[in-house]
Amino acid sequence: MRYVSYFQGSNLWIIMEYLGGGSALDLMKAGPFQENDIAIILREIIKGLDYLHSERKLHRDIKGVHSGRFGSFYGVL
Repeated sequence: MRYVSYFQGSNLWIIMEYLGGGSALDLMKAGPFQENDIAIILREIIKGLDYLHSERKLHRDIKGVHSGRFGSFYGVL
């Protein structure tokens, strides 16, 4: 993913590449996820966090609402 960042006054703006694959919430419109689907999505989220940590990058607000509204996912990470 490519991004640029800049300050405008005291506000930090981060512009990131648009990834048009849709959200997990969009996928749920076809019906609830099976356990295997949830495991795959969570695995990819964890792989992303592992990469960020290995690059010493900062992240915040990691919760279900940002991952497609997994009810019990809130607070897992």
